[in-house]
Amino acid sequence: MTNYRRLLADGGYPGEPIDFYREVHQLFLNHCPRFKTDEQLMRNPTDALAFCNLFRTAMNLPSLPDDAILGALENHRKIGRRRMAKI
Repeated sequence: MTNYRRLLADGGYPGEPIDFYREVHQLFLNHCPRFKTDEQLMRNPTDALAFCNLFRTAMNLPSLPDDAILGALENHRKIGRRRMAKI
């Protein structure tokens, strides 16, 4: 089990990391319209913390750490870049 997969499992998330990335990204798109990228969100610590709290509440994962949630946004973006580079 990878460290990130273990981090998610320890936080109560039962699925695969790629599914987690998508769920975090979708919530970001739906609830953070003033931020065009995850990087902009992370430059605003109060908003980033509020987003993490929103995600934990929406997914009923109260023990999931902030770095797992924010890391998922970053990972989702990086995966998208690799796919675009292959096209």
